[in-house]
Amino acid sequence: MAGSKKRWGVNPQELKDLSENLGLVTHLGLTMAAAVGIGLAIGHGLDRWMGTGGLWKTVFIPLGALSGIWTVYRIAMDAFDKPGGKGKP
Repeated sequence: MAGSKKRWGVNPQELKDLSENLGLVTHLGLTMAAAVGIGLAIGHGLDRWMGTGGLWKTVFIPLGALSGIWTVYRIAMDAFDKPGGKGKP
């Protein structure tokens, strides 16, 4: 194994790429879940305060989802626009 930097048959660069991609996917998933959760919390709070039976949840859950989709899109585009990112050479 002289001169080889592989360890346990894994290329370190491939492992680094895998961990970066896994981190990005985790970030995107948690961002989306948090946005929907915040919309749910706001809707639930307004429903309890105003005594409506789910009207505000029906409004704020889709708004949270749209906000999450927009944020995930921006994060993904930033990740692909970085030098050395997947989108540009």
